Amino acid sequence: MHERNSADSAGGWATAVNKKLNVETATSNDPNRSYDASASAQLLRYCGGASLATNFNPKTLKGGVKGKLDGEIALAEGRAELHGYLPDAEGCHVKFNAPGLQNKEVDLGGMRATIELALGGFAGASVLACADIEFNPQGGKLLARGTMDKTSFGVSAFAGAKLDCDANGKLEWKNPEDGGEFKEFCTVGCGGAIAAGAGAEAEFRIEFHKGKFYIRAKAGVVCGIGATGKLEYEVDADLIWEFVQFVYHKVKDLRQDYALLIEEDAYRYFCAGLAWYAHHESVDLNVAFENSQDSQNWWRREHFNMDDVPSLITQLDTEQKIAKFAPPPVRGRLIEVLRFAAEEAHKTGNEDLLVRSESSLLTLLNYVQDRGADYIATLRSMTLDGSVIAEAEGERQLAMLSSTCPRVVAWLENKDDALPQYAEINTPVRDYDIA
Repeated sequence: MHERNSADSAGGWATAVNKKLNVETATSNDPNRSYDASASAQLLRYCGGASLATNFNPKTLKGGVKGKLDGEIALAEGRAELHGYLPDAEGCHVKFNAPGLQNKEVDLGGMRATIELALGGFAGASVLACADIEFNPQGGKLLARGTMDKTSFGVSAFAGAKLDCDANGKLEWKNPEDGGEFKEFCTVGCGGAIAAGAGAEAEFRIEFHKGKFYIRAKAGVVCGIGATGKLEYEVDADLIWEFVQFVYHKVKDLRQDYALLIEEDAYRYFCAGLAWYAHHESVDLNVAFENSQDSQNWWRREHFNMDDVPSLITQLDTEQKIAKFAPPPVRGRLIEVLRFAAEEAHKTGNEDLLVRSESSLLTLLNYVQDRGADYIATLRSMTLDGSVIAEAEGERQLAMLSSTCPRVVAWLENKDDALPQYAEINTPVRDYDIA
């Protein structure tokens, strides 16, 4: 029994516990380490076997889920911090079959969930200095609770301390645009922010509510096999472009079968917000999504306004990521706007606008990733009101630019030799400079 008496400092108690346990110092170069901690944080060496609610202990390799933690603890300052990964720092390759959608397989590539605890005083220590730490998804949130092991030290060491706390965390994916590094794209802890809907029982589902994107996920999908419960993530403003990249890549990898990943309404708002942002250089993308009704009304607008074109061209020139990560419904819409602008510029003799329109058209076309689903979905989206047309009609509209934008027609003629039938999954977006 290791109890803290009145003469002991918190730091002294932690030192005594670690000395008694005779735990060796881990190094950051050890590929098999379960956590990282400084020499002054050796209490975490004792807590290295922290686990999920399934009570997996990575030291004994018993159970079904692996929990690897790194962190710092400064009991003398009354502060405790923990940073953990689920299922571990390497993450896992997420695959599942989408129920109700022909049971098709959804491959989300490498992902991992992160956990962050930052607690004051012995409330934090009571969670960290335990034989087990359980992370339980409840009501969409992630709750952490330390499980005391009375055979190792006395409960009186943390008498009166709070044992339950909310755990912050994020969901990360291996972004091929950053060399496969893990990148955060949404935050856990919005429990109850979204009402139960069609995606409530899905393995992984993106929804849109009141200007924000949310993700429902079963804990077993993002935290590892054996974890139970559900988690709700929300996309914060500072993560919006990472989220855009995630959606673009995964819909591309699903060969544009977006319904396997995202709700119909959510994808419509996603596309409308991006297209609206592309036309308004003074508007932040988060504002475009927050003003979802305005962007939807604009998306359905049937008339064409030449005054929008200079701003669109400027955005495409200065914000490469718009063209790079625009999904086919957005790309097709912008192509049609620029096609129409090029024809009007030719009629009125506006050579400068004609040249700039053709250049922007090529920028968008060069980011078509394959001559299969990506190209077809782009052609079908070449309208000014968000409607869908036949593939042949889209190609006919591009071919009509032979006298005004010859480089666009050259792209059309060379695409079959330059583009693959289907783009490879989990790979960076290519800029096919065809024309």
